[in-house]
Amino acid sequence: MSLTLYTPGTGFPDLEAKIAYGLARVGIEAGHEFEMSPESGFYKINFEVADSEKLKTTFILILRRLLSSDRLFNLGVKAKDKKNYSSREEIIDKIKPIDFTSLFNLRTVSGFNNKKDLFCGHIGIPKFGGSSGLILISSFHAGKPYERDKRFATFNQSLCTICGYLAVLGLYSFTFNIQMGKGRNRKYVLILPIPEKKLTKEELMALFSSQKTLHNFWLSNLIPLKTFTIGLFAKVP
Repeated sequence: MSLTLYTPGTGFPDLEAKIAYGLARVGIEAGHEFEMSPESGFYKINFEVADSEKLKTTFILILRRLLSSDRLFNLGVKAKDKKNYSSREEIIDKIKPIDFTSLFNLRTVSGFNNKKDLFCGHIGIPKFGGSSGLILISSFHAGKPYERDKRFATFNQSLCTICGYLAVLGLYSFTFNIQMGKGRNRKYVLILPIPEKKLTKEELMALFSSQKTLHNFWLSNLIPLKTFTIGLFAKVP
């Protein structure tokens, strides 16, 4: 049986890629054949499945075994707030009754309120991190914008719990963490590959494997970001 899922079209290019990568990681762990295609503002993932429920049960398993760890919620989350993000049993219990695959039907955006609505457009699902909203771990473009004509008033941009966890899963499955410098000058660069063509399961698994192989790879002493990409490709062809 063929099953097609679509990322929600949030308007954040890196967030869309992370959610797509998260769905790909779930597909890899579930043992399904699939391919991922970039579209205009979102991604399409075509799965070949015998049982669509296996995607949800695999996602729940990942929540329990991997995303329950606080160490996955460092970027953009204060230490005191980490407990709001790691997947606890009470959060999982709220996710279980949800029809996982129906959330990722092709979305038509209409009447969207960027102050009140979840950016993924999902209704009746708890916010990711409670009231904390979008954070750097989900999108590097995220922030707290100001209300129009009210310089003093800001608001949180929000995601649903499921999209938030998929974004974190995609980030830690396919983003390369490259180290530079030494001692107090040590820095790191996060590289998120943005697909421009259709990727098969085998190609995504190769990317996943490369990411694990190069995790915390030390490139060189500090170099300008303009030369970072060519420096990385020169050292790791």
